[in-house]
Amino acid sequence: MESDLCPFTFIYKHVESSSLDLAIDYYPPSIQSASAEHGSTRGGPSVAPTHLGAPCLVYFHGGGMTVGDRKSWFPSWLHQRITSSGIAFISADYRLVPPCTGHDVLCDMKDLFAFLSASLNTQLLSLEPNHDHTSSRTVFKIDPERIGVAGSSAGGLCAYLAAAHAFPRPKVVLSMYGMGGDFLTPHYLLPKTRPFFRGREILSPSTFSDFLYPRSSDLSQLSGSSLEYYGEGESEVYPRGYPKNLRMQLTRLYLQLGIFLDYWTGEHGSQYQDGKGEEDAPRRAGEPGARKTGDEERSLSARLRMALTSDISSPNEERAHVRSLIPSSSLSLFPQFLVDEHWPATFLVHGELDTAVPVGESRALCDAIKKLQIKEDVKLRVIPGEEHSFDYQPGAEERFGGEGGLYDEIVGFVRKVLGP
Repeated sequence: MESDLCPFTFIYKHVESSSLDLAIDYYPPSIQSASAEHGSTRGGPSVAPTHLGAPCLVYFHGGGMTVGDRKSWFPSWLHQRITSSGIAFISADYRLVPPCTGHDVLCDMKDLFAFLSASLNTQLLSLEPNHDHTSSRTVFKIDPERIGVAGSSAGGLCAYLAAAHAFPRPKVVLSMYGMGGDFLTPHYLLPKTRPFFRGREILSPSTFSDFLYPRSSDLSQLSGSSLEYYGEGESEVYPRGYPKNLRMQLTRLYLQLGIFLDYWTGEHGSQYQDGKGEEDAPRRAGEPGARKTGDEERSLSARLRMALTSDISSPNEERAHVRSLIPSSSLSLFPQFLVDEHWPATFLVHGELDTAVPVGESRALCDAIKKLQIKEDVKLRVIPGEEHSFDYQPGAEERFGGEGGLYDEIVGFVRKVLGP
């Protein structure tokens, strides 16, 4: 396909404090589909560009918010189907946790959409013919009023933040097993002592000391961290294929310790201001031997954990109490509290057996949207027997990419919303 060629890369933001550039890769619609007034692709008609430009879908990569970049875990099945439908595909970087927090990521989402609406078309139109890889392709400008967002896992969380806070507001959300549909669960708040994440081993916090607060605050800001694995015979300790980049297991460690939300919000409390980090205090609040601290000293996760395990008769009362413990400045980072009557049309896809992001997160967000919108505005597809990242597994195209299959349904939903 035309859009399988190298993308056009643009810097959408410069972070002065860290001399960091954040970039997007822009893949234009394929010429054949985007230029056809009444063209069609499998599953329905393609979306024709108007004088305002082509619609686009902005995709955010997974990686638990701690690793990856705009080229990591690239969803080829989605990219190919979207561009052949006459829709531009954009893959975007965002800042990683830690040392950044969800507040920084939210800022990136807002700045990205400001760039898309005010600057991208100018830069697209300024591309010289025959420059680099433009000679054989038509470069369509985008229609800022027809932008959708999509993301896998942590990328789904980015998509939710954009849906709630970005301007212009996205028209459609596609979440592939996205995080953030419900953060107030044992998965995020309770420490684990047995394998819980795809059957993988319990990690030693001491291995990750540089990534635990307060030392994590000294890390340099990043908008990407590559996927690295040990090769054959490269290590006497780790087998071939084991993650070499510590960031690849970092979210798993935070979930294991029940402290992910501390890093997401930056609400670590004051109990570690003596210079000792979380690897020096493995016992959590409520465990034997845990030191007693006041509420103002405890991290957000510790406060929420205590509320989650307290004796409150009504589930609704419990959740209201738990929500009240979240600082108002951080509520903007919890998608479950951001759904309103203006929330975009949403398609949620989740594996039934997902242990990295429990399927209950997508179910909870779907229920929240349905309470405020008509049923047709939200779809949830729970895929029987599937784990996390099932669409990247061998044979996924054969299982889900056939005519009238899951992939067709997903792209058809997006195409219908972004159409003229």
